[in-house]
Amino acid sequence: LTRATGGAGLRDRIVVQRAPHDTALRDHLGRVLGMPVDIALGVGPARVNRKPVLQVFDGDGRTVAFAKVGDSAQARCDVRAETRALRRLAGHRFEHLQVPAVLAASTWNGMDVLVVSPLRGVPTLRRRAAVRPPLEAMAELSGAFGEAPRPLAELAWWRRQLTTARAGDDGDLRRRLVRCLAALDEEHGRTTVDVGAWHGDWTPWNMARHRSRVMLWDWERFESGVPVGLDPWHHRVQTATRARGIDVAVVLSALQPGGSADPRAGLVADLYLAAVAGRYAALLDAERGADITGPAEVMVSALEARIRRVRSPGRGG
Repeated sequence: LTRATGGAGLRDRIVVQRAPHDTALRDHLGRVLGMPVDIALGVGPARVNRKPVLQVFDGDGRTVAFAKVGDSAQARCDVRAETRALRRLAGHRFEHLQVPAVLAASTWNGMDVLVVSPLRGVPTLRRRAAVRPPLEAMAELSGAFGEAPRPLAELAWWRRQLTTARAGDDGDLRRRLVRCLAALDEEHGRTTVDVGAWHGDWTPWNMARHRSRVMLWDWERFESGVPVGLDPWHHRVQTATRARGIDVAVVLSALQPGGSADPRAGLVADLYLAAVAGRYAALLDAERGADITGPAEVMVSALEARIRRVRSPGRGG
């Protein structure tokens, strides 16, 4: 850069040093992949679950992998969770879905490093306000981990939602969330739900398309044993809030059934909202947890509004 610009315009510089015994991350990745590599580093906006993501190239400049580095307590949890998820998914062959393969899972300087295969395809445009969720691929993923239908209260997943909401600091937002989950449990604990799996963060910016298949990455939120239908709601809500801002009215509008004939659609929407509100509330105690305070407040407020509406006299469920 200095030669190319004559030193002009480069007022600030970053100098990276390492101890003599440390191994450069590029060399470490080259060893686990069995070839010399070059890397490009991408770091997203500051947020509670931010982590370095590396694009890995071979000597001819072709992308051969992506690597995620767990450089914080939360990032380590996410990297390990995604490693477990991808290894479970490796046992399934999908018709409408393509999942990255784990190429290596290792540690470097005390940090977890997950290396996955690249996915081809045309990324879904992020700027489009309304992007249809790929329902066929979502149903295929959920069905691959299908279980016998059973009452909501019997799901280990639902019991975890209740436990997680009660954990951590006893703040106002968490108390409100606990009341919402208790109301749902009282109202629907004996309601039978279909059981499958969800990606947990299926959005237009976490996917691409290649021919008739959906390329899908970022699997750290994957769960099985959950009510069927959570991913479509997440796709709708996240698409809406990205386009119009994260606001209670926007979330409630995105959670309208949209003509669905399934009488349980409203319940699944509530369960989705409870899951995401609980996820955000759990992150409040993490490093940079304050970054998630606003979204957590919106999700809990939206859940309160839906529960009040259903329980109001003269309103149906």
